[in-house]
Amino acid sequence: MNTVLAARSLLFVPGHQPERYAKALASGADAVIVDLEDAVPATDKAAAAQALRDAWSTLDASRVLIRINPRGTRWHDADIALCAALHPAAVVVPKAEHPDDLLEIALHARCGERGVLALIESARGFANVRAIAACPAVGRLLLGHIDLQA
Repeated sequence: MNTVLAARSLLFVPGHQPERYAKALASGADAVIVDLEDAVPATDKAAAAQALRDAWSTLDASRVLIRINPRGTRWHDADIALCAALHPAAVVVPKAEHPDDLLEIALHARCGERGVLALIESARGFANVRAIAACPAVGRLLLGHIDLQA
């Protein structure tokens, strides 16, 4: 079983601040989520992806998850390709709403069975939560309570 599926503490690190990657891994958190989405300004997204690619060989990949940009954004496909190249412990999918989307992301990102952490952040995602939880690509559900409240 993927060890991040049993992780109790997940620490987010902004993707455009690579000097924080190793520090986050040394913090005692069970796993670190390198965030390429909300924590990164649009002007820094390409640089954040490149910084992660550059630092990857120095990181404990078994404890690193990548939070990609959602479907429909101009960064989504590049993030999927990055995950396919790096093979993180899991891929965190924001704004998860449909199990078919999660299966497709798992296939293209090559993260395997139960390699997706689905972030429920919308009423549609919440309405589909049972189907999302039953999706074979999904290892865990995460709740984005701030976006859900909005």
